Amino acid sequence: TILGYKNLVFHYEVTNDQVIRDHPDWFLHTGGKPELHGKGANRHPFYDLRRPEARDYWVQEVDRILKIPVFDGIFIDGYAKVNGHLAVERATSQSPPVDYIAGYRLMMDEHLKRSAGMGKIRIGNYLRANYPDAAVPEVLKNLDGSYLEWFDHYVKLAEHLHSYEE
Repeated sequence: TILGYKNLVFHYEVTNDQVIRDHPDWFLHTGGKPELHGKGANRHPFYDLRRPEARDYWVQEVDRILKIPVFDGIFIDGYAKVNGHLAVERATSQSPPVDYIAGYRLMMDEHLKRSAGMGKIRIGNYLRANYPDAAVPEVLKNLDGSYLEWFDHYVKLAEHLHSYEE
């Protein structure tokens, strides 16, 4: 199985690409400065999912990827950052970022509508060992599967905490 890739919240294309230059308003800003994730030269802007244009761009990019015949589907990354990243809360002035989450839901509904009948799979990384419920019912309508992320980290943390109890 070969999957294409698209992140839900980060623009991982070239850091100074045409989309960023032509549409800086499609990305989150705080105090007039873009919110960036990463360190050094590996910093990427957050899509502003409250903006219809940014959502449309994301959906069109996923459609483009899914139409590549060699891909059996797409890996959608960044689920946990939609409602759990400090930069999103800072830029939206909301905790949780209700408007951002609403934009995500609209974007995913549009994606599901456009990709219906393509016969492609959608895998994500929403399930995390450190989230007790992982909002599975809502996410399952968007994905065909997920891998369990942070499992090793969570097991080590649990073992570390257990050692203090002894």
